[in-house]
Amino acid sequence: MRGFLFLAALSSLIPLSVQGAGREAVFSEDEKVERLDSVVVSSSRAGKDTPVTFTMVGKESLSRSNPINSLPMNLALQPSVVSVNEGGTGLGYSKMTVRGSKGSQINVTLNGITLNDAESQEVFWVNIPALSSMISSVQLQRGLGTSANGAGAFGASINMSTASVGADPFASADMSIGSYGTYMGSFAAGSGLLPSGLYFNAAYSRGLTDGYIRNAFADVHSAMAVLGWMNERNSLRMTWLMGSQRTGITWEGISPEMYETDRRYNPAGEYYDQFGNVHYYDNETDNYAQHHLQLN
Repeated sequence: MRGFLFLAALSSLIPLSVQGAGREAVFSEDEKVERLDSVVVSSSRAGKDTPVTFTMVGKESLSRSNPINSLPMNLALQPSVVSVNEGGTGLGYSKMTVRGSKGSQINVTLNGITLNDAESQEVFWVNIPALSSMISSVQLQRGLGTSANGAGAFGASINMSTASVGADPFASADMSIGSYGTYMGSFAAGSGLLPSGLYFNAAYSRGLTDGYIRNAFADVHSAMAVLGWMNERNSLRMTWLMGSQRTGITWEGISPEMYETDRRYNPAGEYYDQFGNVHYYDNETDNYAQHHLQLN
């Protein structure tokens, strides 16, 4: 019985396929058919109809966040995000996980260009401090998202943009001060969109802290300059981003027993003299600078 039904259904489809083939074979002399090997639409951001779980964090939300904090700390209250700061003050080394995925499984882009380190696939946020005050928006995609950058996008994607252009000139300054010798100063200025379509933005920040735990000091700098031109249909933008940091080594961690005794203890650089007294080297530091130059 099932074989009979299958043959009956197949026989009913044959006339339709023959008719369709007949129609496709008829072309006028003016008609032309071109076959495309492939069509690729590339994008680093999801839209409202994209089947991706994401959160948009705009300029207004970023401006309300603590300027001392690194970007992971400013995203700490987003769903599925866990952020930690080694020094305890928001400055210095910061890390984040999204849905339990570590940094090497989070693809990070700035204006569509990947920032992940080529060797470790991580982003060392201490090397680009105060980034929250320099970007116009962040899209956090949880889980496998729109990025096509391989295994680095398995856990999440963080897409940052500096593309915002104000209509009017502006200038701003932000000063913050806190416990444990923590200080942050940031300055920004921009020309706005000129009648010729040109615009220029620049920003600089510096942060200092002694840190909550021993040797968690940080002296970090960051700067950004954007030169661009745009009209109704075209845009050309060059972005320069600089980060510089000198921080104390704080990544060794301590045992639960020591945590109960002295939660500010840090074993980095520790040694004993001939009498058994504890001393610390004064040069247990991490020093790094990097530059990014982008043309969009």
